[in-house]
Amino acid sequence: MIDTVIIERRHFDAAALRSLCAADPELRVAGLSTSLDPDAVRRALRHTSGLAVVLVGRTLLRENGALSVQRLRQAQPYVRIILVGIGEEDALRLEAIRVGADGFLRRDGDVAAQLEAIKGHDGAVAGWNGGDSTAAAS
Repeated sequence: MIDTVIIERRHFDAAALRSLCAADPELRVAGLSTSLDPDAVRRALRHTSGLAVVLVGRTLLRENGALSVQRLRQAQPYVRIILVGIGEEDALRLEAIRVGADGFLRRDGDVAAQLEAIKGHDGAVAGWNGGDSTAAAS
């Protein structure tokens, strides 16, 4: 079982991410936060056991910037941080990956590919960091 924590201010988007995770029996939504504040994320993570994946919505990332991902990475070094809904050519996405995000999911991606990317089974999934390692490294 992989615990996920959804960090998204917009309730509609949070519900969509919750539905996406519910489509796979290996995923469980263990927490929800409407803030990237480290204390809020820590509270959302308190119900996780084992591997945790944090899904960060684009609204909060755009409002708080890539430094919020860096602070999250420093506070929670063992979670996987996945950006959701960030465009492929978006400079903010590249900066967030550079400072600590593990990858990203496009909103228009294939559901099966998105689930595999969340679970970390296929680093070559289109729209996932492993398929874009040269851009993330620069």
